[in-house]
Amino acid sequence: MHIVRRTVLLGILILGACSSSPEVRTDYDRTADFARYRSFGFMQPAGAGGYASLNTERLRAEARRQMEARGYVYAADNPDLLLNFDVKFEERGDVLPSAAPPWPYRAGFYNGWAGYTPVTYDQYTQGTLAIDIVDRARQAMVWQGVAVARGDERMRHPSEERLSAVVAEVFARYPFRAGSGVAQPPLRPAR
Repeated sequence: MHIVRRTVLLGILILGACSSSPEVRTDYDRTADFARYRSFGFMQPAGAGGYASLNTERLRAEARRQMEARGYVYAADNPDLLLNFDVKFEERGDVLPSAAPPWPYRAGFYNGWAGYTPVTYDQYTQGTLAIDIVDRARQAMVWQGVAVARGDERMRHPSEERLSAVVAEVFARYPFRAGSGVAQPPLRPAR
């Protein structure tokens, strides 16, 4: 019974980890004059093949929504800022000490040899979305937001809603408004 409880608890923890929000990290160039930025556009080319995929267009649409909510104006020609996206997926694995021995028939009678710790291997997909904001005139990155999440193979094909939610979580940490050089507290994600 004790082994069953541990196994159920471990399963709940693993499921909770898969459904959690991504870890978001941001950084910005403290020497950049954010007060002079009022417009934005997107880096070209749109994708590896020179065309925009459906997810590229979804990323752009949500990023545009987020930037406009902060007062920036979209400008296809000569914007102050350029936005770029990088998406990467990696198959990862962790070796974890097992909460319960893999041989329940031994429980309470005898254990493996001294010094042996049973382990489990946790294999998962790690997805990373990086959003770069570049000063077009200086050709220098002025802000970057990175979201890292773990999941399974379905992560490679996110729904439009999930993709929008992740972009909004990253932009929630963007501390500037158009024409203001003063960093603000994080905004709520714009919807």
